[in-house]
Amino acid sequence: MKEKGRKWLLLGVTVAAVAVCAVGLFAVNDFTSAQTDYAVTVNVTNEICGYPLEGAEVEIAADFKIDGLGVAITDAAGVATFTNLPNAGPFEVGVSMQGYRSQEFRGDLGTAVSAGDVLDVALVPRGVTTPGKPNAISSPKSVYLDWPANPEFNVKGYNVYRTLVLEDGTPLEDAVKLNGAPIVECNDDLVVGLEYIDSTITKGNYYIYQIQAISGADRPSELSVPSDPTPGQWLTVFFPDVYYTNDPDMFLWDRESVGSDVMRIPVASRCAYDVNATSMQIIGEVTSQLLNASPATLEMTGITAGMAYSVNVIESGAEQNIGDHQVRIASAGVDERSLYGSGELFNLYLTPTAEFGSACGPLHLVDDAITGDGTLLYNDPFGEPLEILLEDGVVCTDIGCMHGDVDVSGTIDADDAQYILDFIARQSWATINECYLYSWDINQDLRVTTQDSTLILRW
Repeated sequence: MKEKGRKWLLLGVTVAAVAVCAVGLFAVNDFTSAQTDYAVTVNVTNEICGYPLEGAEVEIAADFKIDGLGVAITDAAGVATFTNLPNAGPFEVGVSMQGYRSQEFRGDLGTAVSAGDVLDVALVPRGVTTPGKPNAISSPKSVYLDWPANPEFNVKGYNVYRTLVLEDGTPLEDAVKLNGAPIVECNDDLVVGLEYIDSTITKGNYYIYQIQAISGADRPSELSVPSDPTPGQWLTVFFPDVYYTNDPDMFLWDRESVGSDVMRIPVASRCAYDVNATSMQIIGEVTSQLLNASPATLEMTGITAGMAYSVNVIESGAEQNIGDHQVRIASAGVDERSLYGSGELFNLYLTPTAEFGSACGPLHLVDDAITGDGTLLYNDPFGEPLEILLEDGVVCTDIGCMHGDVDVSGTIDADDAQYILDFIARQSWATINECYLYSWDINQDLRVTTQDSTLILRW
């Protein structure tokens, strides 16, 4: 019995020892497992704006190994985490996303990743196509723009830039961004369509416009080719160009009229929007080389008919084009006169000077903002003058000796026939002038006779 009891005691001790060893083994295994829970965390953001990128693909692999260990997709916070990695590394990590340039981190680049690392990756958005040239259209107190769509499917929107230029396109300032913030910013107020109306322009200025595309990943493009120089449209008062000829190369029998000794100088307006006027002050200057100051007559038109008016042409009274004549027209009425569209306001009739040959001279409207005594239009008798633009014109003449205009009066009439008779009778006032012999010799026999007087009277 004693021997048997000893065996049971030894068995109990052995079992207890095994149990103790087993407990110790589980503890060691637990410790080893905690030590080998290797992990790598990757944070992915947009390099330009810094916001997290959801949906980026992150791949991790053993460094210099072909076989991958795992692929994860970043969550809404831009985070992908790899756990239970087999060892401490080093590892290769690759990050890619549509619309962005991929990035790799590996040993041969000196950028291998080890367990426990938190890798911050800022992906660079891919470029976006430069937009096409915008089309700029002059509009009422504004400029309308449109442009072709970019070929990318994920363009977020566009920026519009404007540059003040001379009429020939020479820049006068740097380009200014019109929409959103003054400079390109994330979460900017982009133009989401393909058109834009610039209502911030200034009267009389010319502008060019450029377009910039913003990709879906907030990458800006280069600026487009600029539009053609474009102004806005305002109510415009202008002198149309005037051309006058007395057809000096036409023989008397080819003429259908007696000619004219007066020239019509219109004052006109045009406007692309509704605007009315009740009174007008036109201050202009006309060339004294080609036009006489008197006699001067004014004709009202369909726009101004019925208005009270006064006109005065002051010889050599111009204050800007010194030596030219100053034209002053004042008119007023009870009713509003619509200036929408284009039409003549007044017709001023002046006689041409005896300036033979071809020549041109200025027709100038005086700006009240410059002189304090210029062209003004009003609608409200108690209000400010209308906002207007002024445009100058030219008058060009081609004047020569007319066949039959013996007395060089600008018209062919009985006075010319009488002048020949007086010349033949040796009257003192009937002298040879600059148009002898061409205007006098009607029958082309190289003499001046009473036959020529007869032909003028018959004509």
